[in-house]
Amino acid sequence: AKAIYQYQNEERTFEGFMLTNASAKDVQQPTEENLNKFYEARKIDYAIPETRDITIATLTKEMIANDIEISDEEILVTYDENMDLYKKPEQRLLQQAILKDQKTAQDVLTALEDSKTLEDAVLKVTNNTTAYLGENSFSEKSMTEDIAKPSFKATKGGKVGPIETPLGWHVLVVKEITPPETTPFDKVKADIKDQILQERLIDDLINTSNNLDDQLASGQTLESVVQEMGL
Repeated sequence: AKAIYQYQNEERTFEGFMLTNASAKDVQQPTEENLNKFYEARKIDYAIPETRDITIATLTKEMIANDIEISDEEILVTYDENMDLYKKPEQRLLQQAILKDQKTAQDVLTALEDSKTLEDAVLKVTNNTTAYLGENSFSEKSMTEDIAKPSFKATKGGKVGPIETPLGWHVLVVKEITPPETTPFDKVKADIKDQILQERLIDDLINTSNNLDDQLASGQTLESVVQEMGL
């Protein structure tokens, strides 16, 4: 700490002087010989950079997108094959509090009988709301098994707990239940079609690029390949 303090607070006093162009007296004009030597030593500074004329052939995804046809049947097959992606599990909106011991958790559960919310019950028992964690939506798989099972067996408005975990004693209230659902085909049809299109475009671009290399390697000119392939 002492070394850092000394480094940050170090001060120095120095004396110096400045030289300007006006300070230089009797400067002689360079001779032709001086100029030639200067030029020869720095020729690279005066070199004109090399330039090249380049012909570029361009192929973009937009140029081949119109040639790709994707049927409704193909989209439906992709939808069916990836059905798990469109299934939403049951969700539960839960109020939750975590208390320090079983007795306090049980007192909160009892206080719920005369309280409008779990937060009110926590406040009534502990004199503060620190233990109240608010409302959050959960699927069964997103919760630990010891809390998930009773929480997903309870009905709307049901009270769960006290349940002990390494975090403490949990008390929960089921506020809302959203049943499982599958996103309808019509809602994701456009997204699936775009996904298939992007995959096709990538494949077509790679195949076209390989074909282009082969034709150039066989001796065809770039101009003829461009006309032939519609680049």
